[in-house]
Amino acid sequence: MKIFSCGSQEEKRLFNLIKSVYVEERYSPEFVVTKNDIDSLFPIVSQLFDLVKKYVKRELRSIKNWIKTNFRNEDRKNRNKEF
Repeated sequence: MKIFSCGSQEEKRLFNLIKSVYVEERYSPEFVVTKNDIDSLFPIVSQLFDLVKKYVKRELRSIKNWIKTNFRNEDRKNRNKEF
């Protein structure tokens, strides 16, 4: 899934705006984002948020399954050592 296709000049500008906000300008009191830019970016940022949320949930499930599997096996090994 592509969030930013950067096919148009406007998409490139909005991508660079988000990058600038995150990397360079977030602590600058002079930085200004217009309402039009916010309105344009909101659906894109919402898609990005949803994508990251799905990825994190998938990774957490994977980690949880790994922990269950590995600690279950470790627990079995320890029980066998007791006898």
